[in-house]
Amino acid sequence: MYMGQSLADSTLPVGTPLPMIRGEDANAANIPTANSSLCLPGSLDSAKVSGKIVVCVRGENARMEKGRVVKEAGGAGMILCNDASTGDDVVADPHLIAAAHCSYSQCVKLLDYLQSTDQGAALRPENLNYPSIAVPCLAGSTTVKRRVKNVGAPSCRYTVKVAEPKGVKVTVLPNELSFGSIGEEKEFTVKLDVYDSAAAADYVFGSIEWSDGTHRVRSPIVARTKCG
Repeated sequence: MYMGQSLADSTLPVGTPLPMIRGEDANAANIPTANSSLCLPGSLDSAKVSGKIVVCVRGENARMEKGRVVKEAGGAGMILCNDASTGDDVVADPHLIAAAHCSYSQCVKLLDYLQSTDQGAALRPENLNYPSIAVPCLAGSTTVKRRVKNVGAPSCRYTVKVAEPKGVKVTVLPNELSFGSIGEEKEFTVKLDVYDSAAAADYVFGSIEWSDGTHRVRSPIVARTKCG
């Protein structure tokens, strides 16, 4: 389960497996892999990244520029990976392409996965279980699914607390999750309904937080009704 932050205006097609490639494996002719791993301008080979999710390492150039480089090369999406020096510092940027920014520890797991499978192995976008809920261009209503893992007592119950973004009603179902063992996972849905599109025209912020009284799992919510 990989988690990340994003305010991307684009989304990936749910249910459609997409191949993934590391930037260092997608270098253009005569371009060092050190450049393509960072997704520097002109470093990616369109033939290698077209229609794929590209893994780019943070650093050297701006985070949003990396997304632009992937988009211009024909990539379908980007995962921006922190290195050891940036650790768990992740930022939700309004990328030009479907993107997620992941911590160093999360990216180590992701890269291990890529190395353990065919480099072109497909990854379903819904398997990217982002802790944040970002919905740009929200029209009417939308529902997303998320999962949480019990790290508390073997038997416990979590209840949810919702802070709604301005102009958006948030419904979480179920609103209580009961666990019988440590490490057990539960799924829940979050429905966003726009009731004041003008108030939510620009990015508005909220959150949901699960708590058993001791442990807390918080997911930021970011939405806007304006498109483009």
